[in-house]
Amino acid sequence: MKAFAILVVLTGLTVGLWAQTPPNLPVTRVVLYTSGVEYVERAGTLTAPAALSLVLDKGQLNDLLKSLTISGAPGTQVSFPVQEPLAHALAGYTPDLSGEGGLASLLPQLRGLEVRVYAPNPVSGRLVGVDTQTIESALGRRQEELVTLDTPDGLKRFPLTAIASFQIEDASVRHQLTQALERLAAGKDARRQLVKILFPGKGVLNVKLGYEDEAPVWRTSYRLLLGNRPILQGWAVVENTSEADWHQIQLSLVAGSPLSVADDLATPRWVRPVPAPTTSMAPMARMKALELQPLEQQTVTMGPLFRFDLSQPVSLARHDSAQFELFQTPITLTRVSVCPPQGGVLSGVRLVNGKLPLAEGPITVLDDSVYAGDAHTGFLAPGQTSLWTYAYDSLLQRDQSEVSEVTVTSITASAGVLRTQKEELYKTEYRLTNLSNEKKTVVVEQPVVPGRELVSPAQNEVARGLYQITVVAEPLRTTVVTVLEKRPLVVTEALTSFTPASLRLLIQSNGPLSPELRKALDQAAGYQNQVTHWTEIVTQLSQDKAQLTSDEERQRQNLTAAGRDSPFGQETLRQLAASESQLAELAQRLN
Repeated sequence: MKAFAILVVLTGLTVGLWAQTPPNLPVTRVVLYTSGVEYVERAGTLTAPAALSLVLDKGQLNDLLKSLTISGAPGTQVSFPVQEPLAHALAGYTPDLSGEGGLASLLPQLRGLEVRVYAPNPVSGRLVGVDTQTIESALGRRQEELVTLDTPDGLKRFPLTAIASFQIEDASVRHQLTQALERLAAGKDARRQLVKILFPGKGVLNVKLGYEDEAPVWRTSYRLLLGNRPILQGWAVVENTSEADWHQIQLSLVAGSPLSVADDLATPRWVRPVPAPTTSMAPMARMKALELQPLEQQTVTMGPLFRFDLSQPVSLARHDSAQFELFQTPITLTRVSVCPPQGGVLSGVRLVNGKLPLAEGPITVLDDSVYAGDAHTGFLAPGQTSLWTYAYDSLLQRDQSEVSEVTVTSITASAGVLRTQKEELYKTEYRLTNLSNEKKTVVVEQPVVPGRELVSPAQNEVARGLYQITVVAEPLRTTVVTVLEKRPLVVTEALTSFTPASLRLLIQSNGPLSPELRKALDQAAGYQNQVTHWTEIVTQLSQDKAQLTSDEERQRQNLTAAGRDSPFGQETLRQLAASESQLAELAQRLN
């Protein structure tokens, strides 16, 4: 949605819809927000009764209806057309301008009314009608429209093309024509909407009105002047995208966003309760009727508000931009060299913000009035500390190495579960070589890893997910910074998952085992050996039993084929008897 195109005209019977805002109701105050809205105030004197017309984007009508405030004029009325198709709205006026055509289509609707035509002399009378006649000439045949008036001197006819102008004598019809033209003009641009503010009464009124509007986000930028007394300047870039010039207005800039609610107030909403057989059912019917007309609402909430009021009046032409200085203040800072996680060394400053909040924006750094680099800041609250880097530091070299190891801290056992507590140690070493002849304050940034705990160094700050470790690098020397982190680990295993060999290895290790636990694990290893031994025996006996059973089945098949009385059959019977004895013995051993 574009910003309001507010055009203000005092109206009598005719309203200049697209005229510019008159100087007696200028913009006097604008408040811009970083959420993309602005609050506009206009003030001036009007002579009541009067009507003020505002032409604005249709998309902004709801914003105007929810936010418009008027002071100095009791009983003021705000009117706007019903949100309906243009042709339907025009059909409700007399004359009806919903069709195409000009004077030829307008005059037939005025039959019977008193009019005055200039053709070219003025003639007054009642309009009888408009006729068409065919005229023959040397150039051929043509159609000509004739207007007939009933005058005190009788009926008079005038060619339509000869009428230079005409006037409707009936004030009410003339007023409806004016309203229809206003509605038609407003409807020509689908984005525009006409709103009228009616001021009743008599006399001079000192009127002030304010409204919310959409506007580009104002942006901040900063200048950091390094030297003996560091200075921070704040600047703001703003645009005037409205249709009105700003002349000596009061401009305020707000960092942050108020609670913003979008509500549809312009669209008609019908709620007609459905008749119910009993009184108790009527509320339910009304609720169902309400559900048929849902109200769309969107709410956006952001943080606190901080306002900058420019001390000097501001002038800015429509559709123009400008940059204004917000403040210039001394600031407390320390020059530092920064070792970021991605490598390299940067020059920067560590500063403590003063009493003013700082919105997000770029920073230009000047050192002894010479450009030194660019930085960027997020939002800073008063008193908050921040680190700004703006250039590479070629006088500090950085070398980095990382190692890690795992240490077992304790081993316990309970309810058949072995619990091993371990500790992962991470060691990062920074070797910082200062090539300059002066001491350097160095900030080493170490990423904060979830699950890890910083062991040393103890003194540090945390910002933006980074440990900021501050050290001093002596001139022409190498300073070593060691960062230790640890992460605890717990491993649980069922004792039944260990083999006797793995239990023996655990007992013989240098792990933190108590004497009682070593003895218990030794007994467990013995039990495991016995279990393994008997498991092997049972497995072998089961295999032998399966083999004997298979052999018996084969011998029975052979016996059936050879017969029991044959020599082979007799031998097979003896083998089956022996197998049965062996199976009985195996079954007894397995049991």
